[in-house]
Amino acid sequence: MCLTEFNTVGTGQLIIFVHGVGLDRSMWCPVVNELKQKFTCVTFDLLGHGQAPDIEETTSLKKFTERLLNLIEKFQPVKPILVGFSLGAMVVKRFVIDNPNLVKGLIITHSVFNRNNEQRKAIEKRLDSVQNNGLNGIIEPAIQRWFTGSFIDSRPPILARVRQTLLENNLSNYQKAYEVFVFGDRELVPSVDTIECPCFIITGENDVNSTPSMAYALSRRIKGSEVKILRGLAHGAPIEAPKKFAQVIREAMTQW
Repeated sequence: MCLTEFNTVGTGQLIIFVHGVGLDRSMWCPVVNELKQKFTCVTFDLLGHGQAPDIEETTSLKKFTERLLNLIEKFQPVKPILVGFSLGAMVVKRFVIDNPNLVKGLIITHSVFNRNNEQRKAIEKRLDSVQNNGLNGIIEPAIQRWFTGSFIDSRPPILARVRQTLLENNLSNYQKAYEVFVFGDRELVPSVDTIECPCFIITGENDVNSTPSMAYALSRRIKGSEVKILRGLAHGAPIEAPKKFAQVIREAMTQW
């Protein structure tokens, strides 16, 4: 992994942040700015995103976790807290299931869990749209799902950067990563109850795809885990409300 593919700032307990599909490590900058005084914060680009290598063939959650393992090995014997968002939440779950002794704790944010048939059809329809029509048709609907109306109206520069990040994706990379996002949940459902490290689960009250009910269902499967619902927020809470999001991370850390 090239040094240009990850950033490290701050001092204290190591936290590694894992971004969502179509985004990159820059999504975490506002949250990291809130936490870097007390924590060592590391961000990196998933395979096929940002400055990371392209996805050469059909990929999988395990392919994504290989890069995370390479990164964690750079900091051993220090054990990190992993913070995973959306696709990144799937990645950190897969990682901890496969590598239970390499992390200190897990913060799962805005994660799908055990989609029902209607939810599966909706996400597969979005995948079909990308495959048939490219990225343009999915970006504005995503903005509407991810952010509150008041944020959309008041913060156009931030949303312009989100749109630009999405538009700059290589279409082949995005399609392959999105397929993992669509189908990866199924492989995780039978195994999440093997997660034994401390675990905090966060989602937005108005997150229509990574719903509060999913968060509570996941928590029931992970012994000792806790749930925090961010009131009034949707899927893009780390970008829209970084101070509030960072405060929840601080709350989780004080309990571990």
